[in-house]
Amino acid sequence: MNCTALLATVFMMKSTFHEVKKVSFTIENNLSTYFSDSQLQECLSEINEVKKCENIPVVIHSENSVQKSTFIPRYSHGIYGGDLGVYHADSKAIEMYACNFLSALDHSKSLVKLTILAGLLHEFRHAIQHQLMPKTFQNIVDGVKVYHRGFGSQYREQYIEKDARKFVERTMNKYHEAISESLHVNKEWKYKNDIIEIDGYQLMF
Repeated sequence: MNCTALLATVFMMKSTFHEVKKVSFTIENNLSTYFSDSQLQECLSEINEVKKCENIPVVIHSENSVQKSTFIPRYSHGIYGGDLGVYHADSKAIEMYACNFLSALDHSKSLVKLTILAGLLHEFRHAIQHQLMPKTFQNIVDGVKVYHRGFGSQYREQYIEKDARKFVERTMNKYHEAISESLHVNKEWKYKNDIIEIDGYQLMF
């Protein structure tokens, strides 16, 4: 083998070794006016920590599709009166309800994009927790383990919720540049202490 052939072989091996596996997530996106399917898929494909969730079914609801949902939690207190997203431990599926809060988010495309992504990462973390702690989640489903809902301190101080919030903050900051580029967020934003801040808005998770 001559030197040219050897160098070409080494280059091919190196390229193959560093090739990033692209994944396709199972997502029904009913808010495509805020971000396209390809933008969301590209963004999530950049985040290594959630690639194991590619087969978790996700529905991002619109005002119309949310009416068909079998589970729309609403509370008399908390963030805009309800959940942004839910991981169903029984069916291992995720539903996102950002459509209920579009007016509260002032229909800001950048804020809606970041809010849905952060909420989706939070629910993906619950799916990962389920994979790591199947007995804990089965106990929640069976009612053996009490799970506090709502937005109060009992809800927020539960281990799985604190862990999910930390995961979101860590992930949003780690992939800050990739998120901005793939979701076409052209304004400066930051995520700190469970709060997204962009263009004068602050949203707490």
